[in-house]
Amino acid sequence: MEDQLFEDITFERCFYIYGGPEQLEELEALSNHYVLIYNRRKAKLPSEQKSIYDGKLKEVQDIFDLGADLEGSGTESEKGKKVEAGTDYSNDEMKNLHDSSIRKAADLAAGFTNALAGLAPDDIIQKLLGDSISFDQRRISEICCFALTQLLALGKSMIANANKIQDEEIDEETLKIDWPEDFIEKAKIIRTKVQSMTVNVEAVSKRFITGQSSAVKQIQDGLRYLSCVVLSTSMPAA
Repeated sequence: MEDQLFEDITFERCFYIYGGPEQLEELEALSNHYVLIYNRRKAKLPSEQKSIYDGKLKEVQDIFDLGADLEGSGTESEKGKKVEAGTDYSNDEMKNLHDSSIRKAADLAAGFTNALAGLAPDDIIQKLLGDSISFDQRRISEICCFALTQLLALGKSMIANANKIQDEEIDEETLKIDWPEDFIEKAKIIRTKVQSMTVNVEAVSKRFITGQSSAVKQIQDGLRYLSCVVLSTSMPAA
């Protein structure tokens, strides 16, 4: 029975409970819409311009590859910090999730001494695995889903900026950022934010018994969906 319980507490199950698949679907729908916009705008361009924009799209996709090292990324990161307006709620909330997870890991470790007193070796192993795996998967799933929520917010913020929507008309959940016109700078600002999120995910994973690469993969997948949004919001409407 306990073995079955541990099997059920997986990242995939917790990710589903926290609404991760729905967030990815919304990102995909946003991406599909802006792929159509990109293709329509590109179709009106001269032949030589079409190939140029295909090259620009490839540049954005390369920037959104978290496994790739980018030259000059530090400089662009600083630009990103300067153009943001107001407090960065996403960084604060992610830090809170990270810090509370680290505290929970310490509490679990401190509580093990009393909780394990008098238990047989096999029972100790079950207790250690059960408590750590349960909290680990749930918290990593929560952080991962929060990161996807922020990707959606970044996409909507770029769209609002491109459409010249006034601040008072912007939904409260949309991040208010003074986006640069250059698509490369936009992409690098987003990459910097996402890298910060994945660092927190990996830091939490390392505090518990089980590591988790699935969370970073989901964030990477969500990030790729913003490629055409970045470029389309930087193209002339024509």
